[in-house]
Amino acid sequence: MVELGDIQLATYLANRKPTGQFYFRNGLPSIVAFPTGCKTADCVLRFNGELSIDAVTDWFVTTILNLPCIFYYTKESLGKDFLAKTAPHKVMVILFSKTGERATPYVRKISKDNRAYGTFAFILWQEEEASLWWNTFEVDSAPAIVFLKDPGVKPVLYHGSFNNSRFLEVMEQNKEQESEDS
Repeated sequence: MVELGDIQLATYLANRKPTGQFYFRNGLPSIVAFPTGCKTADCVLRFNGELSIDAVTDWFVTTILNLPCIFYYTKESLGKDFLAKTAPHKVMVILFSKTGERATPYVRKISKDNRAYGTFAFILWQEEEASLWWNTFEVDSAPAIVFLKDPGVKPVLYHGSFNNSRFLEVMEQNKEQESEDS
């Protein structure tokens, strides 16, 4: 955090007009980040979006940490936009959320580290859709994680909250495809 009163640092981080005059394109507060290896203001990354927790978090996680987004799907879009578009050699990991929170940086890192093995999706758990999710994946509440493997193989289901190490552990146990006769 930089106080605007620190004129030297504030002007160093400000945008510059062709005339050399300093300004902050989106006003104040302004958010900037120095990526790894950046040693001058020329390579500073500037946040240009709406100043909301979700927008800043998404910008930071995707732009600065270079981690993927994990999208939410509805009961209508899950089949056509996620299940149908996932490569057949990949495990599908579906995380059910009660609150609709964004994927944590750690979940996104696991997604990135395992992109050769799986694809990830979120579903917002809603009570009125409970019978659909029970009939489809045997999910009866959130939070839950479902691993969909080869066709014909029963989904692997975990209920409850997961800390980072437990999530990594179940990912490692379930990231490979399995066939019915193995």
